[in-house]
Amino acid sequence: MTYFIHKIMIGMIVITMLGVIVLAHDKSALASNPTEFVLGVSKERMSVGEQVLVTINGRHLNKLYGFEIKLDYDANKLKFEGITSTLTGFKVEPKVTDNQIIYAFTKTGDDQGISGDHELGSFRFISTLEGVAKVRLVEISLMNQ
Repeated sequence: MTYFIHKIMIGMIVITMLGVIVLAHDKSALASNPTEFVLGVSKERMSVGEQVLVTINGRHLNKLYGFEIKLDYDANKLKFEGITSTLTGFKVEPKVTDNQIIYAFTKTGDDQGISGDHELGSFRFISTLEGVAKVRLVEISLMNQ
């Protein structure tokens, strides 16, 4: 009897979670190709003193007008050098605290926004110690036209 009740409870939790996931997405996420973000690195292995680029690419963007990126990195093994972006608009100077970088960008004027697949920016680091250094995309906040 308790096995049957346990199975029903798990089923109810899964259904509730699916409902929350659907409610959390905006209308563009319900389209056939929801927006997604991919991190790329210029090299997997590097020596001390070498530069590495961590690039954030947006796929299936839909009239993206602005964004804020929060990126965590291993500050013991990487030194943040700056951000490069080919996007035209207003770029906010990155805020760097301990092991996190916050970077924001917005289009200006009567621009239609960014649609399709585009690079949002490349974060430049210099390797300061040998070993595995982790970089993690914590959050991206989007503002669509």
